[in-house]
Amino acid sequence: MPATNTKAKNIPGVIRPDRTVVNKPSTTTTRSTAKKKLPSLEELTLQQVEALRELKRQKDEIEAQIALIKQELLQRMSKGDTFYTEDKAFVVSLRERANWTYSQELQKDILYLEAEKKSEQQNGTATNNPTHYVHGRAVAVK
Repeated sequence: MPATNTKAKNIPGVIRPDRTVVNKPSTTTTRSTAKKKLPSLEELTLQQVEALRELKRQKDEIEAQIALIKQELLQRMSKGDTFYTEDKAFVVSLRERANWTYSQELQKDILYLEAEKKSEQQNGTATNNPTHYVHGRAVAVK
Protein backbone atom coordinates (compact mmCIF):
# COMPACT_ATOMS: atom_id res chain seq x y z
CA MET A 1 0.00 0.00 0.00
CA PRO A 2 1.51 3.38 -0.99
CA ALA A 3 2.33 5.89 1.74
CA THR A 4 -0.04 8.83 1.95
CA ASN A 5 0.66 12.34 3.10
CA THR A 6 -1.53 13.02 6.16
CA LYS A 7 -1.60 16.76 5.41
CA ALA A 8 -2.98 16.11 1.92
CA LYS A 9 -5.90 14.19 3.44
CA ASN A 10 -7.07 17.33 5.26
CA ILE A 11 -7.13 19.74 2.32
CA PRO A 12 -10.63 21.29 2.09
CA GLY A 13 -12.72 19.72 -0.67
CA VAL A 14 -10.47 16.65 -0.97
CA ILE A 15 -11.96 13.19 -0.62
CA ARG A 16 -10.20 11.20 2.09
CA PRO A 17 -9.29 7.52 1.57
CA ASP A 18 -12.27 6.60 3.78
CA ARG A 19 -14.49 8.34 1.13
CA THR A 20 -15.39 11.32 3.36
CA VAL A 21 -14.98 14.86 2.06
CA VAL A 22 -12.95 17.39 4.01
CA ASN A 23 -15.13 20.42 4.82
CA LYS A 24 -14.24 23.72 3.27
CA PRO A 25 -13.05 26.36 5.74
CA SER A 26 -15.45 29.14 6.66
CA THR A 27 -15.07 32.29 4.57
CA THR A 28 -15.80 34.51 7.59
CA THR A 29 -13.02 35.45 9.96
CA THR A 30 -15.17 35.49 13.11
CA ARG A 31 -17.23 32.56 14.24
CA SER A 32 -20.58 32.89 15.90
CA THR A 33 -21.15 30.69 18.90
CA ALA A 34 -24.92 30.94 18.49
CA LYS A 35 -26.52 28.00 16.69
CA LYS A 36 -28.48 28.87 13.58
CA LYS A 37 -32.11 27.84 13.74
CA LEU A 38 -32.82 25.36 11.00
CA PRO A 39 -36.24 25.58 9.34
CA SER A 40 -38.75 23.04 10.55
CA LEU A 41 -39.91 20.28 8.25
CA GLU A 42 -43.22 22.13 7.85
CA GLU A 43 -41.45 25.38 6.91
CA LEU A 44 -39.13 23.61 4.51
CA THR A 45 -41.99 21.66 2.97
CA LEU A 46 -44.09 24.82 2.59
CA GLN A 47 -41.18 26.56 0.85
CA GLN A 48 -40.75 23.62 -1.50
CA VAL A 49 -44.48 23.43 -2.25
CA GLU A 50 -44.58 27.18 -2.98
CA ALA A 51 -41.53 26.84 -5.26
CA LEU A 52 -43.09 23.81 -7.00
CA ARG A 53 -46.32 25.72 -7.57
CA GLU A 54 -44.51 28.68 -9.12
CA LEU A 55 -42.37 26.47 -11.36
CA LYS A 56 -45.45 24.49 -12.45
CA ARG A 57 -47.21 27.77 -13.32
CA GLN A 58 -44.21 28.86 -15.39
CA LYS A 59 -44.00 25.44 -17.07
CA ASP A 60 -47.72 25.51 -17.98
CA GLU A 61 -47.33 29.01 -19.41
CA ILE A 62 -44.31 27.98 -21.47
CA GLU A 63 -46.01 24.78 -22.69
CA ALA A 64 -49.04 26.83 -23.81
CA GLN A 65 -46.76 29.18 -25.75
CA ILE A 66 -44.92 26.23 -27.32
CA ALA A 67 -48.21 24.58 -28.35
CA LEU A 68 -49.40 27.81 -29.99
CA ILE A 69 -46.16 28.24 -31.94
CA LYS A 70 -46.18 24.57 -33.01
CA GLN A 71 -49.78 24.89 -34.23
CA GLU A 72 -48.90 27.97 -36.27
CA LEU A 73 -45.85 26.22 -37.76
CA LEU A 74 -47.91 23.09 -38.54
CA GLN A 75 -50.37 25.18 -40.54
CA ARG A 76 -47.64 26.90 -42.55
CA MET A 77 -45.02 24.19 -43.08
CA SER A 78 -44.95 21.57 -45.82
CA LYS A 79 -43.57 18.04 -45.59
CA GLY A 80 -39.80 18.18 -45.80
CA ASP A 81 -39.50 21.80 -44.62
CA THR A 82 -36.61 22.39 -42.22
CA PHE A 83 -35.77 25.66 -40.48
CA TYR A 84 -32.69 26.47 -38.40
CA THR A 85 -31.95 29.28 -35.98
CA GLU A 86 -29.32 31.76 -37.14
CA ASP A 87 -26.60 30.01 -35.12
CA LYS A 88 -27.71 26.58 -36.43
CA ALA A 89 -28.11 25.36 -32.82
CA PHE A 90 -31.85 24.60 -33.11
CA VAL A 91 -33.82 23.05 -35.95
CA VAL A 92 -37.53 22.68 -36.64
CA SER A 93 -38.85 20.24 -39.23
CA LEU A 94 -42.22 18.82 -40.18
CA ARG A 95 -42.35 15.11 -39.48
CA GLU A 96 -44.89 12.37 -39.99
CA ARG A 97 -46.12 10.00 -37.29
CA ALA A 98 -47.82 6.69 -38.07
CA ASN A 99 -51.50 6.51 -37.11
CA TRP A 100 -52.72 2.95 -37.63
CA THR A 101 -56.34 1.88 -38.02
CA TYR A 102 -57.10 -1.77 -37.31
CA SER A 103 -59.77 -4.16 -38.58
CA GLN A 104 -63.01 -4.55 -36.63
CA GLU A 105 -62.02 -8.12 -35.73
CA LEU A 106 -58.77 -6.96 -34.12
CA GLN A 107 -60.51 -4.05 -32.39
CA LYS A 108 -62.92 -6.57 -30.83
CA ASP A 109 -59.94 -8.64 -29.64
CA ILE A 110 -58.36 -5.54 -28.12
CA LEU A 111 -61.58 -4.68 -26.27
CA TYR A 112 -61.81 -8.28 -25.05
CA LEU A 113 -58.23 -8.17 -23.74
CA GLU A 114 -58.86 -4.86 -21.98
CA ALA A 115 -61.91 -6.38 -20.28
CA GLU A 116 -59.83 -9.43 -19.27
CA LYS A 117 -57.16 -7.17 -17.81
CA LYS A 118 -59.77 -5.31 -15.75
CA SER A 119 -61.24 -8.62 -14.58
CA GLU A 120 -57.82 -9.86 -13.41
CA GLN A 121 -57.27 -6.59 -11.56
CA GLN A 122 -60.59 -6.95 -9.77
CA ASN A 123 -60.28 -10.65 -8.86
CA GLY A 124 -56.69 -10.33 -7.64
CA THR A 125 -54.97 -12.39 -10.33
CA ALA A 126 -53.07 -9.36 -11.63
CA THR A 127 -50.39 -7.85 -9.41
CA ASN A 128 -49.94 -4.14 -8.84
CA ASN A 129 -46.44 -2.70 -8.41
CA PRO A 130 -47.15 1.01 -7.85
CA THR A 131 -44.56 3.72 -8.33
CA HIS A 132 -44.55 6.84 -6.17
CA TYR A 133 -44.34 10.36 -7.52
CA VAL A 134 -45.07 13.91 -6.42
CA HIS A 135 -48.11 15.47 -8.03
CA GLY A 136 -48.90 19.17 -7.86
CA ARG A 137 -52.04 20.88 -9.08
CA ALA A 138 -53.93 24.11 -8.65
CA VAL A 139 -56.73 24.08 -6.10
CA ALA A 140 -59.78 26.34 -6.37
CA VAL A 141 -59.67 28.95 -3.61
CA LYS A 142 -62.98 29.45 -1.84
